[in-house]
Amino acid sequence: MVCEVFEDMLHSWNIHVDMPSEVPPPMRYDLTVNLLENECLPPRMGIFFFDFCTGVSDECELKMYCRCRSIT
Repeated sequence: MVCEVFEDMLHSWNIHVDMPSEVPPPMRYDLTVNLLENECLPPRMGIFFFDFCTGVSDECELKMYCRCRSIT
């Protein structure tokens, strides 16, 4: 619930969190709360995405839930 409300607030500033729906709630919470450590200005135009995938599945914060695992 906290993650959904936080993400809704981010959406109001055109900031989106790109995370697979399969990520379990405790992990989603940790990743979402850690976003508060990043500096981000709301864009005047367009959308800003927080993406947790590094493109290298072994190093990805999403671990087994990473979408790039199905690609590699």
